[in-house]
Amino acid sequence: MIEIAIVGAGMAGLTCAQQLHQAGYDVVVFDKSRGVGGRMATRRAQGTWADHGLRYFEDSPEGDLTALLSLLRDRGLIHPWTDHVQELGPDGQLRPSRDRHPRYVAALGINSVAKFLATGLTLHREHRVSAIAPTPAGQWHLTFAPPTPDVQAPDPVLAKILVLAIPAAQALDLLAPVPQIPGESLAALEAVTFDPCMTVMAGYRPHPTLENLDWQAIALPQDPLLSWISLESSKRSLPAAPVLVLHSSPSFAAENFDAPNLTEAAHALLQRAASVLQISYWQQPDWLQVHRWRYAIPQQSHHDRALAATQPAPWICGGDWCGGEGLSSAYRSGFAMAHQVNQWLEGRPLKGEQAWMDLVSEKL
Repeated sequence: MIEIAIVGAGMAGLTCAQQLHQAGYDVVVFDKSRGVGGRMATRRAQGTWADHGLRYFEDSPEGDLTALLSLLRDRGLIHPWTDHVQELGPDGQLRPSRDRHPRYVAALGINSVAKFLATGLTLHREHRVSAIAPTPAGQWHLTFAPPTPDVQAPDPVLAKILVLAIPAAQALDLLAPVPQIPGESLAALEAVTFDPCMTVMAGYRPHPTLENLDWQAIALPQDPLLSWISLESSKRSLPAAPVLVLHSSPSFAAENFDAPNLTEAAHALLQRAASVLQISYWQQPDWLQVHRWRYAIPQQSHHDRALAATQPAPWICGGDWCGGEGLSSAYRSGFAMAHQVNQWLEGRPLKGEQAWMDLVSEKL
């Protein structure tokens, strides 16, 4: 049996795991994906890469990420990208946004930061939890789905405390079948809603029309098809070829999420980008990939930084949908979950943000 099972290896799960692991607890992290990071995601393709989830790192107005971003920058894991993005206005004109503040990106892709945050953790990838159940002894029994139809499912595990650092809807799917879960907890999870997003990654051969562009990224807050255009190759000092990343609008994603031909949806977004930017060459990518995010952006968040109960055994949920939205909310939620789990156990000293400094020491 393990002390603490954490489901989900995004920012909230990794933050919670490091706090408890470095306090000496027995912590095991499970994630359904082949990697770590959740929306801190980077796709490798055609000898290059593209960040297809989180667009960049930025601090919150409250300064939640100041210490972590400073550490990552000092260690060369991230570097400044731009202090502003362009914004497409209702008149179809591009203007610099008024929101000027540093935006950071990673030299090896945003996912490289997630890998750093996972340093030293016991982490099982391709472990999708299919069901949870309390035992008579007050523990949690976790069962897993086979990663592929031709592979046997991982062995079940027992845990004293369960942490669900996953979207609220996924936590609800696991908790709702357990009769003893408090009704108010299930209602709180049901109240959380997300907007979906489709991400298109497109690579191009060098072309004169793509040289000397005067923007790195464009926000399209009122466009019916697109919400974001990023010249992804501008995140690197010596890009081999242009790479474009598009994020759909929530409405376009909802309409096309389960479309049988995602390539058609991708080309519709590329066509819209070409129209907005008046660069027809954007419609002729050398390669193209699509990723769908069902739980991309919290639309209706939970009011607190975590949701917890001790019945039928101790469990706690959290993520970017707790107390706001975005990476800083996930970060705060990770600390909140660690604090509550520590209270349930032995109340050991937690390192807070010093934990990241200790990770650097391990790397050196």
